[in-house]
Amino acid sequence: METIQGVSQGYAVWGCKGTSIANTSAAIGTGAANTAKIVAACAGVSAAKVANDYSLNGYDDWYLPSQDELAELFKQKAVVGGLTNSVWWSSTQGTSNDAFAQSPGQAGGSIGKDNVYAVRVIRSF
Repeated sequence: METIQGVSQGYAVWGCKGTSIANTSAAIGTGAANTAKIVAACAGVSAAKVANDYSLNGYDDWYLPSQDELAELFKQKAVVGGLTNSVWWSSTQGTSNDAFAQSPGQAGGSIGKDNVYAVRVIRSF
């Protein structure tokens, strides 16, 4: 994982292809709950597990942003920093086989969970 402005980013699969994670939401304020649901339902490496397991400067409450939280990060990318032109995972599931991801300047879309894309962890404070 690379740390930019104290926030980690790396690459991972979304995980759990073929498994439906009940009630993940796209709304702002739901990324932490989405991440917890994904971690509880999925064994092995996943973007949500990478976020959930991250710790920096005594903080271990990091999570994968929801679709709307990720979109807001892109709106504020000059302030947030480190959001390259990669495709970034959100914690919002589309179907049992895909989840929402987005890249800067592009509308988000539903992409196969077994693809390896960028992971940006965030935390509430």
